[in-house]
Amino acid sequence: MATLHPDALGDTGSGPVTVSVLGPLVVTVGGREVSAGSRRQRALLQRLVIGGSDVVPVDTLIGDLWTAPPPRALAALQVHVSNLRRILEPHRPARGRPRVLVGASPGYGLILPEDAVDTRRVDGALIRARTAADAADARRILADALGHWRGAAYAEVRDFPWATAEAARLDDLRLVARELHAACGLRLADHAAVVAELTGIVRDRPDREESVRLLATALYRSGRQLDALDVLARSRRHLADEFGVDPAPRLRSLESDILAHRDVDVPTLPPDWQEPSTTPVATVRVPRSRPSAEPAVDARPAESARLREVLTRTRVQSRATTIWVTGEAGDGKTTLAGRAADEVRAHGTTVATGRCSEVPGAPPGWPWERIEQELAGQDPAAPQDPTATRVPTRSAFERAHHLEELCERNLAGGGALVLVLDDLHRADETTVHVLRHLVAAFWDRPLAVVATYRPSEVTPTLLPALAPGRHRSDTVALAGVGSEGVRAVARAVGVVLSQDVADRIARRSGGNPLFARELARLVGSHGPRQADVAVPDGIDAVLRARLARLPENTTVLLRRAAVLGRDVDLDVLADITDEEDWLDALEPAIVDGVLEDVAPTRVRFSHTLFRDVLYADQPRLRRARVHARVAAALRRRPQPETTAVAHHALASATAATAAESVALALAAARDADEAGAWSTSLDLRRRAREVAETADPPDPALLHDVLVPLIGSAARAGDATGARRLRREAIELADRLGRSPFAAATGWTAPPVWSLRDSAEPDRPMIAVLDRLLDETVDPGDRARLHAAAFFEWEGLDDAAAERHAVSAVREADRSGDPEAVCRALGAFGYLAYGPDHDDAREPAARRLLAVAADRERGDHVAVAYFQLFLAACARADLVAARAELDRALAAAAGTQLLELVGVAELFDALVHALAGDVDEAVRRYDALSRDMAEQGLSLASVFGLISRVMRAQATGVVDDDLWQRTRRAANDTWFPVEVPTAFVHLLAGDRGTAAALYRRSPRPARDYAWRAWTVMRAHLAAAAADLEECRLVYDALLPFTGTFGGLDAGSFSVGTVDAALAATAAALGRDDDAAVHRRRAEETEDRVRHAARALLTARTPPVPDGGAATPSP
Repeated sequence: MATLHPDALGDTGSGPVTVSVLGPLVVTVGGREVSAGSRRQRALLQRLVIGGSDVVPVDTLIGDLWTAPPPRALAALQVHVSNLRRILEPHRPARGRPRVLVGASPGYGLILPEDAVDTRRVDGALIRARTAADAADARRILADALGHWRGAAYAEVRDFPWATAEAARLDDLRLVARELHAACGLRLADHAAVVAELTGIVRDRPDREESVRLLATALYRSGRQLDALDVLARSRRHLADEFGVDPAPRLRSLESDILAHRDVDVPTLPPDWQEPSTTPVATVRVPRSRPSAEPAVDARPAESARLREVLTRTRVQSRATTIWVTGEAGDGKTTLAGRAADEVRAHGTTVATGRCSEVPGAPPGWPWERIEQELAGQDPAAPQDPTATRVPTRSAFERAHHLEELCERNLAGGGALVLVLDDLHRADETTVHVLRHLVAAFWDRPLAVVATYRPSEVTPTLLPALAPGRHRSDTVALAGVGSEGVRAVARAVGVVLSQDVADRIARRSGGNPLFARELARLVGSHGPRQADVAVPDGIDAVLRARLARLPENTTVLLRRAAVLGRDVDLDVLADITDEEDWLDALEPAIVDGVLEDVAPTRVRFSHTLFRDVLYADQPRLRRARVHARVAAALRRRPQPETTAVAHHALASATAATAAESVALALAAARDADEAGAWSTSLDLRRRAREVAETADPPDPALLHDVLVPLIGSAARAGDATGARRLRREAIELADRLGRSPFAAATGWTAPPVWSLRDSAEPDRPMIAVLDRLLDETVDPGDRARLHAAAFFEWEGLDDAAAERHAVSAVREADRSGDPEAVCRALGAFGYLAYGPDHDDAREPAARRLLAVAADRERGDHVAVAYFQLFLAACARADLVAARAELDRALAAAAGTQLLELVGVAELFDALVHALAGDVDEAVRRYDALSRDMAEQGLSLASVFGLISRVMRAQATGVVDDDLWQRTRRAANDTWFPVEVPTAFVHLLAGDRGTAAALYRRSPRPARDYAWRAWTVMRAHLAAAAADLEECRLVYDALLPFTGTFGGLDAGSFSVGTVDAALAATAAALGRDDDAAVHRRRAEETEDRVRHAARALLTARTPPVPDGGAATPSP
């Protein structure tokens, strides 16, 4: 329960506020008595006084103020709150925050100094009196305190159920104060005053033994022995007649002393008097909850592991532990606790479960009833509706000790005991008492209590159980599940989500499994775009039911706030609303939990789906108008945030304002690029394109200005196909406008990690444009950019053309002295060096790229440089150095580039397992990666599925049906040349004839990153086919790479050592001595790399891929 802090105490602008409830309600403001208004308003104020410094939930206030709440009770409550505020703070500015009657989720409370409420003054006075220097001082303090009473406490509302307990406490406190005052009078020998003060009390309350004792003492010390004995006798008769008990020992002793004429001690304080309680009555009524609908899947593996760890520690260390599992409705508390209970039960641990009732009328301590049955070995199929079954009511003491006996009996065998208590936010006092008793009784025994509750609905009843004690406690807090948890939830309802869609659902649902499930179902029925488009009916109904409670003016304001986003700047909201009392109008949403008050000038929708519903409820035209007002308000600020301005400008754009909105968007996108916020810039440019296309009259130049930077944004997002399409559009538009296509042709600003091609055929129109521009362009920096672009059009298709452009790019960039041109050129040359022709230059070029990029603080090019160094280390079979360079690349990368490099790292980890000899684990990892690639629509998924099986066949000598199926699939699914691997599979299977036929029809491999691996396989095929001419060619081509592996140079797979291929071709050529040397060197290389791979795995065991990384396309 929220507690208010007196941070805002001070002058309200109208003077101090005081509230007196010790009699009829009296309110003063600035020293003047004011009327608190209607009867219900007066009751509301007194209800808040009883709440003390705690926030009283709106549901409690509504239930306490209305016997039958009106249809829009929250709106009615807000009216009374607003009226009271005008009374308590008459000079508060219209847009100023309240400082006395404040709202905070989940309700309202009063912020007043301690001396502003008479009940607090009285409580404080009694404490001061107890510690006063002498009896005279104490009597004066007590007299002042008693002077606050003007009648019965809470006289106007004491018959209300919510006031009864507090009124009774204060009535008793008044009597205690009068008894203390009398005791001080006795110390001062003011016997006559004491007799006068206590005679009426004893007459009305003969059961007040302390009053009887003080009165009898005063009478005796006044010389009125018979009157004193008469008072004692009447008290004895009353106690016997009414209660069947004898007087307390102190009264009997006093009577004996009077009869014996002995001196009687003068009491100072009642013997059993303690400090007055300042604990308010319960201020939270537990609302009926929505049932959790989380599917029975483990969407929370980390939390499950944490819970298992604590349960194991409890058993091993033999010390009682309470494990609090916290989370809101739908977060999966019950599922998590139940799964843990099932697991430990399966291992022989005794488990018993109880749950607080969701319906009113349950007997006290109801959760323990079921636990008692289970621990006693009774039929666990007890009725679960506590209102339908009469349960014998027992005291908390009786139930606690009975359960203690049952627990002792179950622990006697030496095992552990686990008790599960579900939904303790609904717990009553008996339930909590028994819980605390058991944990204390078995603090040194292996008892674990797994208790779930909702933090937002914690009642004062539960707080004692949550308070720290000597027993051990742990908390497993359930925040939103991550993307993998969302995927697990979706699978439970038959929906398979890609990582991207799971990420979006996780963000939109806050990770709540209940909400995520509904979103996943929508995606399953309408497609992935629905993850961002609409809210499903199930959630819609839940949220609209919450919003329907709010006053109409609050809902109107919330719709405007929804236009601002989930986080709402109150200054901007004030700027776009015409309502004077907008802050008061907003408050019901805060107290009802729709909004969170996170800062003095900012509120936040408690869940993004609330914002979505409110936003979607508005007609598009109305939304656009609000967006326009927001954009204007933001632009009036001294330093407006460009992205926010652009967002609202785009959302409010019309045909007439399209150009201005696009300009704002492009400026914001440039700022985002500089900050490395690539996804933001991509979104802005995509939206800008949509707006530019609506301009009236049409503005092709405006559209061109958008398309050119959008090419680079799409490329950075990993959308190579989309970037190519945009580039074609921009070039065509430039031609129509009579502009140079240079900007569009070189607009691919994202440094490539892997190939940019999506086809085995060259893009002839693009190549023609680049050639024409090279003929026309003189500036060396621009020429370097054009050559770099041309390289990526030719790589893998025409080795000579690709080499010519890469080398020319470096030469022109060096002439220009343009660091950006140098980075692009070295990126292209580094890619060229993945092949065999510039192997010696690949590392120096990468280190130069690293230096230039680091100097320019271009993290994307730095990451590419480290990636090139990683591949250089792989090419020389130095696994340790490769891992180090890859780690540096991962540290430098961001956005989609990082995801690509994560995919590289996962491929490399799978390869390391294969090189270490654990081929089965390697295949498992390759399969996981292939599934992810297929999910992303990457055709190379089948290639890695094929190559991983080739690796296993090489290691085991077995070609199984799975390998044949994957061979056929790869031939059909990808444009990538797989003729050589297909022929190699036939060779591994012993089918030399088919292998030779396929080999002879296969093209020579391109001189790129796959050349070494394909040439190693081709060497084996040539040797098996006795193609001596080819054997001589491949022997000479591979000889410079002795001591390395085919495929390892690409960092992702292996088809064996180069020396094994050299040995096969040497043997075919009759060069037996050379073959023997190469076979020996192959064994040495394998041993060296195997030891390095195992050392890497020992030092670092990467997590098994479970989806999510965007795997690059070679």
